[in-house]
Amino acid sequence: MTISKKIFPSQLSNDIVWDRFKCLSRKYIDKQLESKECICNLLSDLFKDSERYVKGEYTAPYVCGKTKIFFWSGALEKFESDHKDMLSLKAAKLCRYLETAIQRRRFLTIKRGVALLQAVYR
Repeated sequence: MTISKKIFPSQLSNDIVWDRFKCLSRKYIDKQLESKECICNLLSDLFKDSERYVKGEYTAPYVCGKTKIFFWSGALEKFESDHKDMLSLKAAKLCRYLETAIQRRRFLTIKRGVALLQAVYR
């Protein structure tokens, strides 16, 4: 299979695509399937609305090879920005959780200190 670098300038191996972008999937992907099938299902789910109309037919912005995935120009960048947005949202959620735990511990320490002061004063 000959892939033109002009049409598909970006390429990643199947393992990298699966490891990096499986968190973006909106549906469950059965891991019992062969890895290539899992990756094709993942990409078809993620690029569902990104098809282009070329020469009378709709084509996806990627092609699955034997060991690599080839992306149209701009498709991988959109994918990477979605991945970055997902990670930043998860990091913000984790930071909020940690900040809540720290503030709660601080509040409980102050509460015990006030109770101790009240007991000593009486």
